[in-house]
Amino acid sequence: MIFINSYRKSKILSESVYREIIIKFPDAADGELQEIGSENIIQDSFELTRSICDENEFTLGGCIAGQMTVQVVNIEEELNGKNIQVYINQRFNTENLYPEDTLYPDDTLYPGMQSEVISQTLFTGKINSSLRQKNRAVKEIIAYDALYEASNILAYNYFLNAAKYSPNQKIGDMVEAVLGYIGLSDDAGHLSNVKLNPNWEEKLSLSYEIAESVCNDKMTVLDLLQALCELNAAWGYINRNGKFLCRNFIKSDTEIIDYYADLEFEEFEQQDINMLQFTYNQNKTYKYGSSNKKSWYISDNIIAKCCADISAIVKNFH
Repeated sequence: MIFINSYRKSKILSESVYREIIIKFPDAADGELQEIGSENIIQDSFELTRSICDENEFTLGGCIAGQMTVQVVNIEEELNGKNIQVYINQRFNTENLYPEDTLYPDDTLYPGMQSEVISQTLFTGKINSSLRQKNRAVKEIIAYDALYEASNILAYNYFLNAAKYSPNQKIGDMVEAVLGYIGLSDDAGHLSNVKLNPNWEEKLSLSYEIAESVCNDKMTVLDLLQALCELNAAWGYINRNGKFLCRNFIKSDTEIIDYYADLEFEEFEQQDINMLQFTYNQNKTYKYGSSNKKSWYISDNIIAKCCADISAIVKNFH
């Protein structure tokens, strides 16, 4: 989410002069392509997709990679594998505009007209593909954030070592260790805020023998991050600046959008979760809540399955 004060937001919506997308290459050396400006971006081709939860099922954990798609023209450089940052520049009038001081139409404005430009980061990631289209001058760029790379890094041996040599580490310590393992960091200590992440200080009770039996050798860093975020009753994601963050139930922000070009919505009947069920100690089941089976949350968390006890962690969900 991009936070802009109400004055600027109203000005951008009602008195916008122009908007432009700029793709920058922060690691580019001298003589290499530094940025792709709006003059090389095909109109209405920019698309940004982010999600914290699968649309078909309510599941905590998140860690779904964000994706950016855009079409560019007349860019001959090789783009695959390049790190990018995408910005939007929005210029808006800060004063009211009036025509000439006569009753006749004119395109002359009073001198002293003021404007302001806001530049905001939209996306940080790496280009995965840049295929030429039927019009050979056009390339379609597809880029993902760092969670996509996390899905391609194996973590089986890493997790077994953690279970063997630090089985009682805190959940928060493991989150920071996993993020450091892939070169990521959280945003300004957000994750260590216990009010937002109630199980950050809770200790795990990992068993090397159980982990060796339960875990698949195809386990990835993304699997670990998803499991850790679920144990914090949260959804993990990469923000627009490339930092790892979590969203949860404890602080729910509601934003009213009073301007849109197109809107689709569905109606849902909401119901409190009154029972939590986690598998632990390989195949045991721990339940916490009301036995009235109206709205259960059933988890097959891979880290919980490797723990001898999960009760304190699950109780903190409430």
